[in-house]
Amino acid sequence: MANQYTVNTLVRLSANFKNSSDVDTDPTTVVFRYRIGETGSTTTYTYPTDVQVVRDSVGNFHIELTPIIADSLYYYSFHGTGTLIASKQDYFITKISYFD
Repeated sequence: MANQYTVNTLVRLSANFKNSSDVDTDPTTVVFRYRIGETGSTTTYTYPTDVQVVRDSVGNFHIELTPIIADSLYYYSFHGTGTLIASKQDYFITKISYFD
C-alpha cells in the first residue's frame, strides 16, 4: 500500500544506492523527478547542481517536498548515473487535513 501524506506537510523522500557488492556507493549524478498525477508536468532536480537533492552520506540522498494538491498521486524517482547506474521509483497519495 502506498504511503499517504496530508497536504501542506513536509515529506522526506530518500534513496540508497549500492554497488553490485552491496556497498553504499555514490553515483556521479542523482536525478530526482516528480509528477503529480499521470498527466501532470514533471519537475526535475539534479545532484550536485540543485540544492534540493541532499547527500546525507555515501550512497544516501534525500529531498523534501510539501505536497499542495489533495487526493492526488505523486509519482517520483531517483536515478543515479555515471559511476553507478540505478533507479528507485515510487509514489505516494495525498489527502486533505481533517482540520482545514
